[in-house]
Amino acid sequence: MQAIYRILFLVLLLSQGVALWAQKENSNSDRIGSGLDRGPSLEAIERRAYKEQRQGDHNAALGYFAEVIRQDSSRVSAYKAFAASAMELYRLGDAERAYTHLAYRDSSRIDGEMLLKLAEVKFKQDEYETARDLYDMILLSPSLFDDQVVQDAAHGKKDIDWAIFNRPPDSTLQIVHLGSPVNTLYWAEYSSAFHNNKLYFSAYRFPFPSDTHDPRRNLIKVLTAEQSGDTLKTSVQPFNENEHHTAHVTFSRDGQRMYYSECDFITDATLHCDIYVRTIAADSSFGPAQKLPSPINMSEFTSTEPAVGWDDAGNETLYFVSDRPGQGGRDIWSAPILENGYGEPQNLSDINKAGNEVTPSFHSATQTLYFSSNSYMSLGGLDVYKTRHTGNGWSEPKSMGSPINSSYNDVYYSVSPSGRSGFFSSNRRGDYNESEEDCCYDIFKAYLGKPRMIAVTFNKETGDSLSTTRMRLFEVSNDNTKTATETVDEPGNHHAFELTPGRKYMLIAQKPYFTPDTIYCSVPRVTLDEVYVFNLYLDPAHVTLITTVMERKRDGSIVVCDSTFMDLTDYGLVSKPALAPRVQSDSLLFPDQNTYYDTLEFMHRYDIDVNRPGYTLVRPV
Repeated sequence: MQAIYRILFLVLLLSQGVALWAQKENSNSDRIGSGLDRGPSLEAIERRAYKEQRQGDHNAALGYFAEVIRQDSSRVSAYKAFAASAMELYRLGDAERAYTHLAYRDSSRIDGEMLLKLAEVKFKQDEYETARDLYDMILLSPSLFDDQVVQDAAHGKKDIDWAIFNRPPDSTLQIVHLGSPVNTLYWAEYSSAFHNNKLYFSAYRFPFPSDTHDPRRNLIKVLTAEQSGDTLKTSVQPFNENEHHTAHVTFSRDGQRMYYSECDFITDATLHCDIYVRTIAADSSFGPAQKLPSPINMSEFTSTEPAVGWDDAGNETLYFVSDRPGQGGRDIWSAPILENGYGEPQNLSDINKAGNEVTPSFHSATQTLYFSSNSYMSLGGLDVYKTRHTGNGWSEPKSMGSPINSSYNDVYYSVSPSGRSGFFSSNRRGDYNESEEDCCYDIFKAYLGKPRMIAVTFNKETGDSLSTTRMRLFEVSNDNTKTATETVDEPGNHHAFELTPGRKYMLIAQKPYFTPDTIYCSVPRVTLDEVYVFNLYLDPAHVTLITTVMERKRDGSIVVCDSTFMDLTDYGLVSKPALAPRVQSDSLLFPDQNTYYDTLEFMHRYDIDVNRPGYTLVRPV
């Protein structure tokens, strides 16, 4: 009985959702369809909407369907098409309102297919419990729904149960949004790759002046981000095309070749891509673009999202995504990179399934392939998975879990060469986008290991390394309070300390008989740097032995004596003449000439012997 009451209460909430859709319908459609010529007939507008939807321009289709619904809200087909385009754009709020209306539009019965769609939307919005309740509405009253709807509900609930079980995040992982200027308010940023201390990424934000589409569309270009103090500095790269999209950069093992995608619009919204390569000269300039040959590129299919990896022997492989016939929608393919060309592309059939497998990247140090897919159990949308190359094939793909994966789309995951950080793109809530809800990707960083400070100590006087130095790390708060976090006193002249992004630190290096050295370090909250190297220079503490020779009986100074200074540690014998008087400010600093000065080293034993004819040396007690 408790379950029935819970479901009835849910129905009431969903009924309120229908009212919300009705209230927002006009204002929402005005925003979407602004600029729409309302002169044509309603049928003509609907035909145009379906045409845009077939061509993949879901944003335009959404506007036209919204206008149809505004003029005639009884058109169920327009509601369904509107909701489908909203799902394609990940405008989940609009899709939710549409599917709620469709599920409960008939007071005599609930539309099971639309209820399934509504549960899918809730799933993608991280409302797992609500989605499970929607599936239970079908499973607890199977006689009210078609058999296929009941089967799909059972499958959907299984997905939900898996997601709920796997949703708790890995608390050891810290995810940060890269912020401005990498991410922008209104456009998508994605496909990041770390190379030579720079983060290469693609951005759909650049004007396309020669575009004949109305309104004009943007171009995708490649930028780099570099650490500049506590912030990131971005630069548009010179190899970008002015009349084509440029995206998805990856580099060869030796860094002398750069592979990337070059794309063109084939409809108002969809792209056809080919893979190109450029050589990189010693001065970092880029050579001319060279299109990869067939069958890597095929005129009737798209080839995109290249990623280069290599095995322990240095053999390179090009991974890429294509919609050519394979296991499902889009598949991941591989082709060996040979000395004089490329091998035959092979479908990664161990990985590819009936859905889409996209955005591959290969971490050569661990022989791990990362990719995104909607074919496997997921937390919702596209999730990131990893698989290892075993020599005979690929291991069973494993979800990266939360917080890298979310109920939204999580794609383009790549690991830095050091393996201490990962970069990925997501349209999850809380990103930097403020345009249409959930539409655009931003780039995030996952700290797989904390940034490290490597402190190295040297003898300031000689420049030699200084071993067995005691290092003390303190965290410095905003009020300058210092809290010790780690102390190291062990052999060697260097040590690595783990740091936390967004914190300030003070490091003191100490060694007996040396003056200490201190450095301060601030770790930005968002940083591309993974290792901070600091050199500390300790100045030897100098000790001077002052020897004064006196005539004992008459208590008078003896002007001339011979002095012998012996280092008993090294058994060396060094003769020292008497120092001449020193002058400072026109006055004698040491007016007598019976005083001798010798520099001593710590942990050494010395002996001083002076003599003068006719005198006997009496040593002090």
